[in-house]
Amino acid sequence: MPIRDELYRDMVASREAAEMEAKRADRRRWILVLAVCFLWQIAGGAIVVAAFALLLPPDDAVQLLWAGCGIATAGTVLTVALGAPKKGREG
Repeated sequence: MPIRDELYRDMVASREAAEMEAKRADRRRWILVLAVCFLWQIAGGAIVVAAFALLLPPDDAVQLLWAGCGIATAGTVLTVALGAPKKGREG
């Protein structure tokens, strides 16, 4: 039994609307992930700046420097790995 033209157009329109909404949701999720990554980078950068700005013994300054680099890197990697939109997965 063939599908009526108007029913077919309605089905196509609803499918296109759902696809556009899914793309919007993906973009919103990516923007949130990128914002959180940016916050991790700022936190790590602040710790690195503190390593140079504070008058600390050299050993403590090096530890603070590496801690800032580790926080910025690990925070970004974990945020992208856990928060990025995945195909075929809800929310």
